[in-house]
Amino acid sequence: MRLKRRITMAGSATALSAAALIAVPPPAAFAAPLGVSSDFNGDGYSDQVIGAPTATVSGKKSAGYVAVVYGSSSGLNRATRQIFHQDSAGIQGAAETGDQFGYSTAAGDYDGDGFADLLIGSPGEDLGAARDPGTVTFLRGGPSGLTGGPAWSVEADSSDTLIGRSLAAGDFNHDGYADFAIAGGNLFTVFYGSPQGAARAPQERQARQTRQRTLAAAPVMTSTVAAGDVNKDGYTDVAWQILNGDHNLLTFFLGSADDLREQSGDMVYIPGEIGQAIADVNGDGYGDLISGRPYSSGVKGGAVSIRPGTAKGLNFSKYYTVHQNTSGVPGASEEGDGFGYSVAAKDLNGDGRAEIAVGVQGEDKSTGMVVLLRGSSTWTLGSGAKVFTQNTSGVPGNNEAGDRFGRAVAFNDPNHDNRPDLVIGVAGENAWDGSVVLLKGAGGTIGTSGAGVLTPAGVGGPGRAGSFGASLHN
Repeated sequence: MRLKRRITMAGSATALSAAALIAVPPPAAFAAPLGVSSDFNGDGYSDQVIGAPTATVSGKKSAGYVAVVYGSSSGLNRATRQIFHQDSAGIQGAAETGDQFGYSTAAGDYDGDGFADLLIGSPGEDLGAARDPGTVTFLRGGPSGLTGGPAWSVEADSSDTLIGRSLAAGDFNHDGYADFAIAGGNLFTVFYGSPQGAARAPQERQARQTRQRTLAAAPVMTSTVAAGDVNKDGYTDVAWQILNGDHNLLTFFLGSADDLREQSGDMVYIPGEIGQAIADVNGDGYGDLISGRPYSSGVKGGAVSIRPGTAKGLNFSKYYTVHQNTSGVPGASEEGDGFGYSVAAKDLNGDGRAEIAVGVQGEDKSTGMVVLLRGSSTWTLGSGAKVFTQNTSGVPGNNEAGDRFGRAVAFNDPNHDNRPDLVIGVAGENAWDGSVVLLKGAGGTIGTSGAGVLTPAGVGGPGRAGSFGASLHN
């Protein structure tokens, strides 16, 4: 079934106001390396995107905003940042109650100009009589960082579609341009990058794909997407999971030179999982689907499941599960822990096996914690696991009920030293103002020496109770 779409454009290119653009330096003489997917100003350093979707903007509760903090030789530079919301110059629409601008983000070089571009989801956006169809806004990278125009939005026609709840980026057709997967409710859309990129209307770009799925058992709550290469063919693949509580529908797409192709036999029901990351966990060269199961029935306290990739695609018949009762994993499984609420994966020690950061936001009265699992060729993922909380020596802050340390997790290398850092969202900090904790990579793992913290006030964010750090770009 194909759902009709409306594509709207902002006006001509408009520079952001000085209040929104602070000290973004000009790029070096080279464009961003291919591997730096979130280098918005082309200086060779990865930048960090932080969502604050429940922030009050212009007096509108939960209008939301996004902060972009730029990388440098010394790491993330708090003085070099941008703030975007729907009242920013050049951004389409207006800040409205409940829009939740910044609920999700994804980055990649959509037009191949050497500067990463940014997608921002607003799943609560209303359009006319339609309630919460959601929109996605496109910002273009350039020498001075991101600019608010020209921008486009993908808009659903019906209520409760919640487009923009989840976004992912990759090169699905292997043409050298970043493509974006956009999910919300039971709707999934792909936009393909091209040399024209944002300079031309979306109707003139390569064809986009739209798919819709329905769960007969219960209404769709939301859906998530994750991107990565599972069959080692050079094309980025996409996992799309529709969530309805106890049982969800997983659809897997294989990248190809034409369009994404649904893997044969891929529409399967699974027990309450949320596909969040694809990475090679066991070092066989194939990407694996890492899924959080934070509150699924039958898994006390939550778990993470990993389905292996193969030359033919994702293996649906086999999966490995890790939880707090797994040997080597610190703590114990308890109701409400939410183990797997967020996940991120990256090879930290160069052995070809990705480590997994697992957010456990409900741990200990929602103080929260993050567990770092080591990649393993034998899938013994609990061996050598580490745990971080705000009571861990060197981690900024203190354990407080409701902080939700680990609400979001991401890996980033903002100083380009090839030692990825761990970025942790603490969305409930200070009565839901939120914060982000930065833990540095060291010795092939994550340490606490030189840890830092980003706060809404420190980056010039507007409003209070924004759940700053509720979403992070990986």
